[in-house]
Amino acid sequence: MKSPAENPLNRPVLDVVADSSAYVRILKNTLRYVDYLQGDFPEPLRLLFERGNWIPALSKIRYGLLCVAIKSPEHDSRYHSFCSVLNEQSESLNLASLLGAVSLPGIRQLFVMEIERYSTSDASGI
Repeated sequence: MKSPAENPLNRPVLDVVADSSAYVRILKNTLRYVDYLQGDFPEPLRLLFERGNWIPALSKIRYGLLCVAIKSPEHDSRYHSFCSVLNEQSESLNLASLLGAVSLPGIRQLFVMEIERYSTSDASGI
């Protein structure tokens, strides 16, 4: 399977992940969406998630995984497997089946590890 860094459509992402502070910022923001999908979201968002508005969070997580795959190619399999699940379940995607097919705690752990690896300041706010 081709590395995401080799895809010419991902050229803008290459520029973003080259800046470690931007990379860390993206991953910190993406962590919120991982937490939301695991049920840890502020009360005002509860109604939105109950109505199915959790789907945009998937694209945020996919983008975060793309950034990780480009910055740290040893983790590109996580990006490919996430995209594969989304493609396979696109017609009948629901949160329960997604949570059964994707390890959100594993994705969260990967993001935290990358933040700690590339953060120049204290990462204790994770």
